[in-house]
Amino acid sequence: MRKLLTLYLLSINLIGCSSNSDSEVINDDNNDNNNSVTLSTSIVGINQITSNQATISATVSAEGTSITERGICWDTSQNPTISNNSSSSGSSPGNYVITLNDLNENTNYHVRSYVITSNGINYSNNEQFTTLKEQTSNVHDGHIDLNTQAEVHSFGSNNYTEITGSLYIRNSIDITDLSPLSSLETIGNELSITENDNLASLDGLNNIATVGSSATIRDNPLLVDLHGLNGLTSINSQLTLGDNNKLTNLDGLNSLQSTGGLFIYENPVLLNIAGLSNLTTANGTVTIKSNPNLTALNGLQQLEIIGSSLQIDNNDSLENLSEFIALKTIGGQLTIVDNDQLTNILGLDNLVSIKVDLRINGNILTAIDGFSNLESIGGRLFISNEEITHIDGFDSIHHIGKIELSANASLLHLNGFETLLTVDSDLRIEAHDALTDFCGLMALLENNGLGASYIVEGNSFNPTFDDIVNGNCRK
Repeated sequence: MRKLLTLYLLSINLIGCSSNSDSEVINDDNNDNNNSVTLSTSIVGINQITSNQATISATVSAEGTSITERGICWDTSQNPTISNNSSSSGSSPGNYVITLNDLNENTNYHVRSYVITSNGINYSNNEQFTTLKEQTSNVHDGHIDLNTQAEVHSFGSNNYTEITGSLYIRNSIDITDLSPLSSLETIGNELSITENDNLASLDGLNNIATVGSSATIRDNPLLVDLHGLNGLTSINSQLTLGDNNKLTNLDGLNSLQSTGGLFIYENPVLLNIAGLSNLTTANGTVTIKSNPNLTALNGLQQLEIIGSSLQIDNNDSLENLSEFIALKTIGGQLTIVDNDQLTNILGLDNLVSIKVDLRINGNILTAIDGFSNLESIGGRLFISNEEITHIDGFDSIHHIGKIELSANASLLHLNGFETLLTVDSDLRIEAHDALTDFCGLMALLENNGLGASYIVEGNSFNPTFDDIVNGNCRK
């Protein structure tokens, strides 16, 4: 009687499977050796979910019994069984993967793994996932030029998701609302929003993720921010922001990670560019020029690579460059020119190479610090700033294409060039009223590292090439 009762309970435990437990240990009293049966199955991953497919990864282990089938079952209701929908995959312990096909879009599914042995069926815990909504593309082939609000409404009524050419929104006196364009996701060529007298917001462009060429936002006198571009992640060519008289910030560009270049100019009330906080790569030139109220470049902390040049010119209120802490490579030239309040250039410490020129002039700098890891300047180094007293920031420099130091009236010494070994072309140092110490050039000249002319004149002290080599390098 005891054995009959045990068999009855075992049948309920395995075949009914009302429990959600992933594993069971069964003592089989019919087995002469009284062995335990350990059986478990579980779902370990749900991946590659599309509108009509999902890939399920599962595992099964068994001791003391043999597997006749393993697989996945699914349904739109909780705790599906093989009587709903099921797919099998082999009959051995271990991991396996099954792809579910012909699912409905935007639908929540429940899924369980199962294992069948001679004793019955065991199920895993219930898991669930939701298929994606099927994306239907609606493409406008070619360019579109919108000059009136009526044209915006008319074009928007087509619910296009993509424009293969350019989108121009320009030369308008009555465009105020871009919400009819909310279905747009991709611009194949250029996005240009220029000279719109009454456009205060870009809301409506929020779903645009990529621009295939350049993006230009210029001469929109009422535009305050760029919140309508918060879905934009990449611009393959240059982003230009200029002459927007009320633009105070770049909020709305927070998703932008890469551009072909960046040109921010003549935005008279622009206070910060923090909206560029996720920008890591600019493949072209970055120019920040003539923004009179821009005090800092916060927003460029993640920028690591500039493919061409970096130009920071004529920003009357800019005080420092500390936000370039991640920048390692400049593919072109670096110019820091006529920034009237720029007192230091700390923040460029991770910069390793400048492929072309480094030009620093017309600022109120008192020192050239901040280039402690810079190893090479491929072109000309030009420095001319009346307040500079020392150039100590080039701790790692070993190669410069050409050196021109001119009219740094307060410069005292050249100790920042002590690690410099080669200059490909001329070395020109002239018109320095206080310069009396050239000893920082000894390593360069002792090793015959100068490739062309040695020109030292009009300074407080003008040693010859041989003077420096022989140790007569200071007054």
